[in-house]
Amino acid sequence: MIAAPAKPETSTQLQRRVLPQAEVLAPLAVAVAAPLVIFHHLDFSIWFDEAFSYGMAAQPWPVVFAHWIWGSDANMTLYYLILRGWLGFLGLIGVAPNEVLFRVPSALCGVAAVLSVYLLGRQLFGKVAGLVASGLFLTNFLYLIVAQSARAYTLGLLLFTISWLALFRFIKLGSRRWWVVYVGVTALSVYTLLLAGLIIASQAAAVVAMALLPGPWRTMARSAITALVPAALVTLLLTGPILVDAALHGGPNFWVPPATLSEVKMFLFVLTGQSRAYEYLVFALMGVGVVLAAAPQLPRLAQLADLEKSHLGPAAALVAWFAVPMLIAIALTQPRLNLHVFSPRYMVIIVPAMCLLAGLAVQAMPSRLVQLAIVTLLIVVSVAPVGVYYANAQAQDFKDPVIWMQQHYQTGDGVVCDPEIQCALPVAYYVAADPGSARFDSDSPGWFFWDTNSSVPVSDQTVLPFAARHDRVFIVYGPLGPDQTMDAKLAALEKSLEANGYRLADQYSASGSTVTTTVLLFDRG
Repeated sequence: MIAAPAKPETSTQLQRRVLPQAEVLAPLAVAVAAPLVIFHHLDFSIWFDEAFSYGMAAQPWPVVFAHWIWGSDANMTLYYLILRGWLGFLGLIGVAPNEVLFRVPSALCGVAAVLSVYLLGRQLFGKVAGLVASGLFLTNFLYLIVAQSARAYTLGLLLFTISWLALFRFIKLGSRRWWVVYVGVTALSVYTLLLAGLIIASQAAAVVAMALLPGPWRTMARSAITALVPAALVTLLLTGPILVDAALHGGPNFWVPPATLSEVKMFLFVLTGQSRAYEYLVFALMGVGVVLAAAPQLPRLAQLADLEKSHLGPAAALVAWFAVPMLIAIALTQPRLNLHVFSPRYMVIIVPAMCLLAGLAVQAMPSRLVQLAIVTLLIVVSVAPVGVYYANAQAQDFKDPVIWMQQHYQTGDGVVCDPEIQCALPVAYYVAADPGSARFDSDSPGWFFWDTNSSVPVSDQTVLPFAARHDRVFIVYGPLGPDQTMDAKLAALEKSLEANGYRLADQYSASGSTVTTTVLLFDRG
């Protein structure tokens, strides 16, 4: 009897049979690439937001909790605690927290977040999807900004991705262990970033979508809903303290403008690294991924994708992850209801979903040659944004101006920081991290007091009496961005000093990608 010819293997079956080593090599490749990219050129100057992180982590416990965590800055609490422990360890071993060491916690979380995106993509769609998604995520312009910044975003992205992974695993397996992981990680994500509320909303929309759409995930999602309702209640209970704190003390982010059409375009501009080719290719792949995920449910399209089962449910969930936070943020940041939520840096929380949908599209291609061609195109369009990022990573340069001030400082000199807070925090970090002879006095104009959340104002009424007690005065001018009003204020202050017998003896300027930091040395002669 002649045996019937065997059916040809799909590419997915061929991968499982011929390439078992990919189980190890794929995550190993991600684990090697991620630190190389994230730790590359990590020694550039910190900017204001990072200096704020340092201040929050370096202050005494009573100051931090009484005036800040239980106050206007509960956001990023978990990150500040981790950073505090890290700075304490560096202090114990006698190592100054230079820029690289200071950024180690967020950079390591960034590496782990890339690995978590790979694991999520692999669990949902396959190894190819995981590799493509993690590679896109690692090289995304917006992600690199936060990955190389001493802020809580990478820790938040790590927790968000694990939360999604636990949610999918619980829906699929109904395991109590994954229920506990989901609740615990989601609660921790709220203590890391209050933006987690947008992620939770997208997860709720995702569960509803999976419960309505055809495919194997519909039954599983409907069965899981009865357990996910108490999960939401327990998460609400665990996060109650920080939610109450935010309700009592939280204030709007006035530096975030209303979400007009131009701001949405700016977000896309930053998201895609100023590259139209990147934007068109990745967004096209997102759409293709959704279509191919639906193909197995449509008889006439079933042969389009090399998928063994329907991925429509997870694809719809990823669409919710990408769209829901952005739409809610835009709605809350309208001029009539400006809660100041829509900001490119905040919206980095949707980048993993974008990358995973693009990875799904590549995974679904029936030809390995087509997959390689698309991956090659993705590499080509990703190179330019990465180069643009590294060229502009240093937004402000306080490092070189403070080094110059330390080199020229003499005993008895005075230091003024302008604008208040914006300049004082980065300068204070460098004075502490790279100790020298320069120091602030308790009445130095521009100096910030963490225990009272107040500062010494910078004006003729404070600078002139302060200068009268010093033969030489350094004025460090470091605004957050170009500001003609602040420039005019500085020019008026210079004239006042010159009218009172001081002359401009020397100066030093250092440019970042957004603004120039200047140190002026006035001498009474």
